[in-house]
Amino acid sequence: MNLSLEKYRVIRVITNKYNIFWGVLYSAFWILLSAFVFSIQLPKGSSPQVYLYFSGGWFSFIAVYLPTAISVGVLTTMVYQTGSIPYLIRFGKLSASRYIISNYLAMLIPSIVFSLISLVLTIIAYFMKYNIILMPYNIGLVFLSIILTSLFVISLDFLLYTIMAKFLGFKQANFISFLPMMLMFALFFSNLYISFPKALLYISPINACLDLTLYSYSGQEPSTTLAFPGSETVSPLLDAISITAWIVILTAISMPLVSRIYYRPEEEIRQM
Repeated sequence: MNLSLEKYRVIRVITNKYNIFWGVLYSAFWILLSAFVFSIQLPKGSSPQVYLYFSGGWFSFIAVYLPTAISVGVLTTMVYQTGSIPYLIRFGKLSASRYIISNYLAMLIPSIVFSLISLVLTIIAYFMKYNIILMPYNIGLVFLSIILTSLFVISLDFLLYTIMAKFLGFKQANFISFLPMMLMFALFFSNLYISFPKALLYISPINACLDLTLYSYSGQEPSTTLAFPGSETVSPLLDAISITAWIVILTAISMPLVSRIYYRPEEEIRQM
């Protein structure tokens, strides 16, 4: 299969100046805040494991934020493609599965690249603060959690796009494109100091992504309240199962809708 379409889209997303700013630079801003401002709440002389858990919590925030930021631009691009995509799928050589793959890759690979850059920046920032190299507990598991997190956000955004294209129209596309990001901010900062029921943490895929990334980074099972390790903990394995199930379900719902997308008037898109 010729992957020129996928390569083009991946390169365009990675080199997009808005993605570089809201992806890499904005993430670096939060990393520096966590290392030099938010860390004042840690007791002086804490063990390296405490610092590792703390830095892992903020990296998990970045790892979930990044795909939500990238997906805003990609979803907007998909909206403007709606005029041609239905024709290409029905009468051209573009299949629905190929269209789904190209969009998934356009968000997945940049999310991985930006997340790995943020991982390095996190290690550097906390070394500058504590003069300790806080390496992730399991770098392979960190990589896997980044992939699962990115795939979940991608599958959610793609489903939102297909629902808009098929049923709702694009008048509220700008607001809807920011929904995953707003949910991520709300759930992360709420769970920092509020203990969520275990069942909710497993059912909520965003919380599952946060907890799995935190575990893979720190090696400690996340607690039901992120800011207070040592309380009741959640299972990383159940988090991974929950995320995978959500990816499969959301993608399965999206696939039949893609082939049923019809042309939307340009006037509707202009009202975004």
